[in-house]
Amino acid sequence: MIQNVAVLTNAELPTRAEAALAEKLGCDIHSPSDGNQHKPLFVLSWRAGRLTLISTAADAPGGLCVDFSGAALLRRARDGLAKQGLGKAVGLKKRPLPTVLDATAGLGNDAFLLASAGCRVQMLERSPVVHALLEDALRRACNAQDTNVITTPEQNASSEVSADELLVRAVQQLTLMHADFLTTPLGENSVDVVYLDPMFPADRKTAKSGKGMFLLQALLGEDCAEREMLTRAQSVASSRVVVKRGKRSGFLAGVKPEISFRGSSSRFDVYLQTP
Repeated sequence: MIQNVAVLTNAELPTRAEAALAEKLGCDIHSPSDGNQHKPLFVLSWRAGRLTLISTAADAPGGLCVDFSGAALLRRARDGLAKQGLGKAVGLKKRPLPTVLDATAGLGNDAFLLASAGCRVQMLERSPVVHALLEDALRRACNAQDTNVITTPEQNASSEVSADELLVRAVQQLTLMHADFLTTPLGENSVDVVYLDPMFPADRKTAKSGKGMFLLQALLGEDCAEREMLTRAQSVASSRVVVKRGKRSGFLAGVKPEISFRGSSSRFDVYLQTP
């Protein structure tokens, strides 16, 4: 039973989709007519066809959904990921392209970017709520009907592909599993790269969380098992472990990486695996 999260319905009776989601998640169905007596901290609702997480707090930001069709994300996908910190850290210039296990998928943006570059990416997400948001985003991406035209970095500059085609190509490279990385059976050296973007406290003096991070931190709290996560990742990855950190954050479990790639707000620490 999920605590503090409910599926929101605005009708006298929930729709079939709302009832099915509540049953799948094992949570209550909430209606505005219920008032504040049993008001949950968060609700899930479909807005403009997108499953959206909404905080019921008075000062909360707007709703959060996972959307792989956003202009900014697609722009990054076509801008040559191999030249960016994420691509360098994962080793996109290697051939064949590395297989990646995104062990803490979250909102899935980095997994999508790696998939758009041609990597096969397995996403793990332990939160059933976040897993539902990701699942909804993948479904919408597969059904994309957008007709905008963009160019992918892997193609000739004169070659064009529609945004919906890019979405479909990327999601074909993605798989999603509702699982906890620390407890799910995974084979040793079963993927080339394990990617970790654990949720740790931000540097409150310098960092400002966006809406997505704000809501996820409020919903999920912080990941604390640093040593266990790194040790597990090193046993599963055959080539490298990549850890995304805040630019000024300490190393995961205090372990210094072999390589770091710094961006304007993030850092990618790379732990190389010895054969």
